[in-house]
Amino acid sequence: MTWQERIQQLAQKRRGRITPREVVDDARDDASPLHPLFEWNDGIAADRYREEQARVLIGRVRIEIEVVDIGAATSCSVPDVVRRLEGGAAMCSVPALVRDMRVDSGDQGYASIGSIRRSEANAQKTMAYYLAQVDGMLVRCERLAIGLGIDADLVGARQAVARALVAVSGE
Repeated sequence: MTWQERIQQLAQKRRGRITPREVVDDARDDASPLHPLFEWNDGIAADRYREEQARVLIGRVRIEIEVVDIGAATSCSVPDVVRRLEGGAAMCSVPALVRDMRVDSGDQGYASIGSIRRSEANAQKTMAYYLAQVDGMLVRCERLAIGLGIDADLVGARQAVARALVAVSGE
């Protein structure tokens, strides 16, 4: 039995519902196909969990920046992203640190928005990475809609992401 089949079997036992705790509890058994997929050294597992907590904290750090290109700010489709100030200026709360695209794909690190902005190529590479993440989520949503039998037309959203990707790539 594969680990995927085991998780499905566990979910079927509870009428299609499963929790992470149930998966971990099953994986404790050496005979479970899930067992080798977990780190059982508590010291290593605790350190990896702390690294994950650090990723969450890094992702929550925000800075306020002045929006110089008001055109870009007004084209933003998310309400309340840009805060208008007196005199026509605008401010926006943005992530202070994002994935550093300058490191090898096997490495992981974060870079400040300020350091990324200094290089147009790095800025474009960073935006392309996050747009690809959005496209991946849209693909997942399309598959989910099919699985749920819901008519969710996401073609327009994927086309908009593709246009944004072309725009940031300068092609």
